[in-house]
Amino acid sequence: MLSRVIAGLVLCAAIALPAQAQFGGLAKKMKDKAGEAAAAKTGIDSKAPAKSGAGESVSYDDDTVELTAPRVDALLKGLVAAGKAGAANGGVAAVLKRREELEKQMPKLAKAANKASGSYAKELSTWSGCATNARQSLGKGKKADAAVTEKCGAEPAKPQAMVDLERANAQRDSLDVQARGIEGRGAREASKASRLTETQFAIASERALMALKGKRSGFSKAELAALDARKGELLSHLK
Repeated sequence: MLSRVIAGLVLCAAIALPAQAQFGGLAKKMKDKAGEAAAAKTGIDSKAPAKSGAGESVSYDDDTVELTAPRVDALLKGLVAAGKAGAANGGVAAVLKRREELEKQMPKLAKAANKASGSYAKELSTWSGCATNARQSLGKGKKADAAVTEKCGAEPAKPQAMVDLERANAQRDSLDVQARGIEGRGAREASKASRLTETQFAIASERALMALKGKRSGFSKAELAALDARKGELLSHLK
């Protein structure tokens, strides 16, 4: 038991600086992952400089669908639906804003927790050793617990600084879950409105953005024409 507690204290002490999460970082990570999948499906190097010109050899499958004019129209309907779902109650932006504000507090909280953890670990180790010896001689039960308290005193309370850091980490995790939940609702609404699967919609969105931003290899001329015809509308939703 004590070894697990001490291990937790060591972990707490190691958190000198929390992860450098910036506003929109979580959403960007989600988006980048979908973009890489879309690039891999179409043979596009998403990190390479933009190229002009359309590649005529394009393969489609269950996940990568051809972006015909009707499908671009469906894509736009999905983007609108996703936007509405994602904007409810402030959307992901509001959640990530709260996360950003929390992140600003983390270095100070971690520093205070680190400072308190050393002495707490020593106090807890001393108390646990005393309690173990007392229980070994008295056995188990309420009488033994009372004797431990009488002999060793109450178990040392965790310093408030450590409690505050744990609470902040839990809040950050909760905000991440909220953000993913909003993203998930947006994906489901987009799929419903566009009549594409969530994977098809994600890849179609990223392919559309690639084409409209200049990475035009890996698309047929018909796809580029359909996308260019709705460029303004698409770019107002694709970010």
